[in-house]
Amino acid sequence: DLSELMNAMQIICKHSEGVGISANQVGSNLSVFLLLQPTETFYINPTIEVLDDTPEFFNEGCLSLPDQSVVTMRPRKIKLHSANNEPKILEGSYAVMAQHEYDHLCGKLMTEQEIK
Repeated sequence: DLSELMNAMQIICKHSEGVGISANQVGSNLSVFLLLQPTETFYINPTIEVLDDTPEFFNEGCLSLPDQSVVTMRPRKIKLHSANNEPKILEGSYAVMAQHEYDHLCGKLMTEQEIK
């Protein structure tokens, strides 16, 4: 059930010293992700609205690709919508983290955003 999934996501993310995790990284096809920063929050059925597409360059890591990091470029300011929270405006590294986890739900890895 959803509460068991969310508990598993919290345990795995914290044990792995991550900052976020998506449901599909723990074997679920539900559209849910967890961000530990700026506050620990689950997002159910999230969508992202770009508010400022000025590029934010970021060195990203991923629990799915341990020991690998890539420099990515993503919009610097977004509004994160979800079924269980009021819309939240995120900027800078927080916006990057949300976009990274949302990409997982869309079947994408950070390597697809890599600056080459």
